[in-house]
Amino acid sequence: MKLLFTSLFSIIAMFPFPPAPCVYHQERTASVSRGSSPCILAKKIRVKTNRNIELFGLMMQLDMGPDLATSKDSVTIENRKSTWREWYAMTYKNYLRYKKFDSCAMMQRYRELVGKKYYNDFFIGFLLQVDEVPFAKINAGTDKETLLAFSPTGDYGEATKNATAFLQEFNKFYALLHFGSYLEENNRFYELIQSDVRRNLPDSFFIPVMEGFYGKSFNAYYLIPSLNIPTSQGFGKMNKTSRTIYNTFGPFSFQTFDKRHPELGFDYPEKIARLSVHEFGHSFVNPAIDKLPDELKSSTEYLYQPIKEDMSKSAYTNWTMCLYEHFVKAGEVIVARKLGHPAEADKMLQDCVRARFIYVPFIVKELERYDAGTDPGKNYDDFIKTVLEDLKEANKS
Repeated sequence: MKLLFTSLFSIIAMFPFPPAPCVYHQERTASVSRGSSPCILAKKIRVKTNRNIELFGLMMQLDMGPDLATSKDSVTIENRKSTWREWYAMTYKNYLRYKKFDSCAMMQRYRELVGKKYYNDFFIGFLLQVDEVPFAKINAGTDKETLLAFSPTGDYGEATKNATAFLQEFNKFYALLHFGSYLEENNRFYELIQSDVRRNLPDSFFIPVMEGFYGKSFNAYYLIPSLNIPTSQGFGKMNKTSRTIYNTFGPFSFQTFDKRHPELGFDYPEKIARLSVHEFGHSFVNPAIDKLPDELKSSTEYLYQPIKEDMSKSAYTNWTMCLYEHFVKAGEVIVARKLGHPAEADKMLQDCVRARFIYVPFIVKELERYDAGTDPGKNYDDFIKTVLEDLKEANKS
């Protein structure tokens, strides 16, 4: 089925655990970085709604709707027996409302591109980098690399033309659905979602501690909660041009739409904090993993075999994806310790091993050496090569 129900649980497991004015903190309450000053510039996470993401979320809902309409399966989620329609409550609600538009030009174009291996994370990454509907268009901050994906041959002129045509159709889709009215009628929900997320943000030292550990920084960090992104789905994206990290996500849990006391699935402090650390962490880790020598990655691929079955169940179907997750999770543990939460860090480590991320404890120990400055000549990207070499040596077959 198109819903890919079997991979849902990996997304659920990921969730359990923005340029704003900067402020200086004069007291040091966290271990920020190797040799950092006690007075640090604390970047804030911005929380906002993005109209492009809400409209694209509706496209995702329309695409999922037919499967939900015919599904009779019952499932147990969060110790609650339910149906997929109950889990994806907003998705099914919007499908019933807008299904007459399911075969419109925009939906046809979307499905055509999906058939050519353009997936939802690509569309979301692109739509975060352009002006918002009803006047969506390419701007100076749109990554050239992202645009080039619109050309099969990598021709920039063709890519720009195709991307512009996509956005023109996207604007027409906004008008066709009278989507401005939808946003207005759900304005109270959007305000409540933003309030829930802001109230549960990680502490103010989170960003400088993370940047200090990885030895890299970005200009802005955004959380973009979405009413329309299907439940339990999330996308971490980066704009290389503006050096901005985005984390776009749907509700974490079941929803109810009672007008007096709505439960929209976003008021989860631990999940917001863990999601921030995890998804922002990918923007630091993934490029470093991608720079590892191919020979080193291939020569350590045998380490994937003992955990392949468990990793595949969580949609980590190759060694590179597995490395991303192991190093991101190791970073989560270290950041938690540096923020002064040792008990939480220990629990994370135990959860990792229980979930068969069996190399995380070793990676954490190695990265703690890096963080302690035992090899000051190496940055994070350099050091993870050493970590992987040491992991290979420690697990010789």
